[in-house]
Amino acid sequence: MGMPTHQVDENLYLQNHINQTYDFVKKTREEYKKLDRVEMSIWECCELLNEVVDESDPELDEPQIQHLLQTAEASRKDYPSQDWLHLTALIHDLRKVLLLPKFGALPQYGLLLETHILLGYFKDNPDSKNPAYNTKNGIYKEGCGLENVMISWGHHDYMYMVAKENGTTLPEAGLFVIRYHSFNPLHKAGAYTHLMNKEDRENMKWLHIFKKYDLCV
Repeated sequence: MGMPTHQVDENLYLQNHINQTYDFVKKTREEYKKLDRVEMSIWECCELLNEVVDESDPELDEPQIQHLLQTAEASRKDYPSQDWLHLTALIHDLRKVLLLPKFGALPQYGLLLETHILLGYFKDNPDSKNPAYNTKNGIYKEGCGLENVMISWGHHDYMYMVAKENGTTLPEAGLFVIRYHSFNPLHKAGAYTHLMNKEDRENMKWLHIFKKYDLCV
């Protein structure tokens, strides 16, 4: 008999909050920044995504590729002239291929759906004992910009890195959406806004627009 979904999710979040330390994120980002796993087209990656089972995704019954197409089409219908938004919607979840062996088969806690900033507020996380991380700003300066903040590692950050390192023509708003669309404390609760700069605040408009089309909220 399988474990009830709510228990799986609870354990995933527990492992995520314990193991996602500042050092873990820094090391993992450096490793995956090499982009030496595999080379493929966007559509090949879309098809590969159907082999992925993301235990943190509340819509496991829906084929992953179907979600990408629906999100892209919904955004195209409302914003026909914003082709970058359609492309962003199509590729926003491609990063989940990190769960597959050829991409390193990272544990689920390293790819959890929700993003958080590493300030050490999780009591069983080793960083919670480091006073440098346990203030309002942590190791960051107010208004420093989210680009300069180390967020928890996950498939969202990987896809952002892939696009950035490959010289994407997507505008900054597209990259912002890719990297932060799972950052629920930011776009749902307005947390961490004191770390945002002017460009972040402008890009938030598009993040809120995109979330209307992303079914996995």
